[in-house]
Amino acid sequence: MYLSAITNGFDPHSTYMAPASSENFDIIMSLQLEGIGAQLKVDDGHTVIDKLIAGGAAFKQGELKVGDRVISVGQGDEGEQVDVGEMKLNDVVKLIRGRAGTIVKLGVIPGAGGNLKIIKITRAKVELLQVKDPEGRVQQYDDTDRGILWKGPLVVMTSKFSASASEILAGAIQDYGRGLIIGDSSTHGKGTVQTMVEIGPQLFRTSKPQDLGSLKLTVQQFYRPSGDSTQQRGVLADITLPSITDHMDVAEGDLDYPVAFDKVQATPFNRYDSVSQNVVGTLKDLTTQRLAKSDDFQKLQKDIERYLEQKAKKEVPLNEQKFLARRAELDADKEEEKTFDHQANGDGDEKVFKRNYYNNEILNITLDYLRLLGKDKVAQAN
Repeated sequence: MYLSAITNGFDPHSTYMAPASSENFDIIMSLQLEGIGAQLKVDDGHTVIDKLIAGGAAFKQGELKVGDRVISVGQGDEGEQVDVGEMKLNDVVKLIRGRAGTIVKLGVIPGAGGNLKIIKITRAKVELLQVKDPEGRVQQYDDTDRGILWKGPLVVMTSKFSASASEILAGAIQDYGRGLIIGDSSTHGKGTVQTMVEIGPQLFRTSKPQDLGSLKLTVQQFYRPSGDSTQQRGVLADITLPSITDHMDVAEGDLDYPVAFDKVQATPFNRYDSVSQNVVGTLKDLTTQRLAKSDDFQKLQKDIERYLEQKAKKEVPLNEQKFLARRAELDADKEEEKTFDHQANGDGDEKVFKRNYYNNEILNITLDYLRLLGKDKVAQAN
């Protein structure tokens, strides 16, 4: 707690981590990520796939699914399968992790039901778009894959909880003029890169220093192709839709001692003309007209106003009856937050894109966008 209090004074993402936490965080937050790109959890004593990282090795391979139960792990093409049924989660993770280019074989039972099957995955490395270190040196990371997977129009949904890697994607799409950003007024605003520094080797210059944990330190910022950082500012939406999350104090700038916004010189890149200011202006007008006629969005706007009113109150009533009435209002606000966040974002057990009034408006904007592209021919999908 003492060491974390000191490091948190530099920025909210610098902290001390005990030995048990150091390795996990190094894999998750370091500049280079090696493994299969899957997040695990323990469910009723079993190791279960909780999340697949988009673009990761498991995601690209396609066989592993969220909810699958990991029964065994093997190394390489000929490695023996090791039963992981009674292992701690950290030990299972250690078996699955490994150097990029190596093979791991997972014995899994599908979450949807079925027989045991062996899934072979080649571990891979994921690297971050442009970064700058503490001494001001800028390093550019180029796209080495030739061609474009999808050349047509794009719509990217964001919220105030869209942070870090998702902001890199949204910012790049916006800079390249490849598509619309729709959602909260801005994303979370985390534009920093962390690394781990082991304390033992720094204190004891021996071949086998004592494991004293690590310091998680902010060492770089990453930047959009335009040179702008996402730090604090986030990625500003082209079209903003009303939401309670937009008014919550959960962004990077709401934390203690956040690193300031910064920018570097833009890197050379080709811009696509899939989005123009005229198109965005027209889409905003059409959206405003629909929202004014929507009972659901009108109700949401009232909920937002009530939330802001409660948020602005600084006093606590001492009268028991008034206090209980106030608490009931606050509880109602929390339920509204949960309901809206659930409707807008869903969860891992539901459809990625759930049909509700918020997402229906996203579809309406998308259809308007496609009509404008076809009419004005402002974009060419080569």
